[in-house]
Amino acid sequence: MKQAVTITIDTDALSNFTDTYLATLWHITQANPAPYGDREAGDLAEEVGREIIRRFLVNTQPELWAHQGRDHFWQALTNHCRLVNGKWIPLPQPNAAVVIYAEQGSGKTKHIDELLDHYGKTLLIEEWDGTAPLPNDALCLTNTQPQCPYIRLEEALRQAGLNTTGAA
Repeated sequence: MKQAVTITIDTDALSNFTDTYLATLWHITQANPAPYGDREAGDLAEEVGREIIRRFLVNTQPELWAHQGRDHFWQALTNHCRLVNGKWIPLPQPNAAVVIYAEQGSGKTKHIDELLDHYGKTLLIEEWDGTAPLPNDALCLTNTQPQCPYIRLEEALRQAGLNTTGAA
């Protein structure tokens, strides 16, 4: 026989609960079936956790930090960017054009076929002006600083596993 149990947690009353009940709430927030990165689950776990920390609860060994308030934002950030050498670089979106930026004369066209293949694009647009709409299947090369997400040539070559010697 299966039964569902719904638990309501009054976060405004956390300071009034016994240590035992608060520890139970902590376990419940960590067992929450919400997906990783769910904002409400993270906020709830953080509120309960902060109350536990406030009391310096040392007699319980709960699972720590499966949900945190910042998880939602971290997941959103890492779904769209990657940290490279201390700088957040936008990831190409699967159904969007890929824009590659490099200075004029840097060798942008040297590895066109490999880059088209790596990014799964079929249309090459050279010397894009930065304003014209781009089709989703486009790989765009430009030496004009884009005002949209872009990849520097060196990073694009690295992602494609290509030798960057002489590319810059």
